[in-house]
Amino acid sequence: IEKFKDRSGFELRIKELPEIDDDLAIDADIKDVNTLEELKAHFKAQLAFRKETEARNATFAKIVEQIALDSTVEIADELLETEVNANIENTTKRLAEQGATMDDYLVATNNTIESLRENVKTSMKKEITIAVVADEIVRVEGLEVKEEELKAYVEEEAKKYNMTGEE
Repeated sequence: IEKFKDRSGFELRIKELPEIDDDLAIDADIKDVNTLEELKAHFKAQLAFRKETEARNATFAKIVEQIALDSTVEIADELLETEVNANIENTTKRLAEQGATMDDYLVATNNTIESLRENVKTSMKKEITIAVVADEIVRVEGLEVKEEELKAYVEEEAKKYNMTGEE
């Protein structure tokens, strides 16, 4: 990285990027990838896998949501109340991390705590219903996640955070 000051006195940094060649592929330290072509193929396969997985998940989510809309699920009042309280508590904590309060949020959104609780309750009913319907579909259809699919998913997610699947 080169550093120099421009005429205004601001320090500028120029970072030299590596050459896009086989050395870059080797430096990437990806198993079985030793050439630029292999690196390109690796990322192309990863992208295709990610797109396919996202498309499948989106389709499944839409189907489950539609079934949930047409379903009646009995939700215990205690469960719903617990979920509403947890959601509002989490929101309060997130606001505090940002230097705000629940009152600030209510004023900014032109809301009351009662209307917020009702909105959260509606959302929680929908989320719980979708979860119950999804669980029932998985149970009835005998769906299961294969070990290699789970490992691939964990590896994929870990890479987003520069981690390995074991971490």
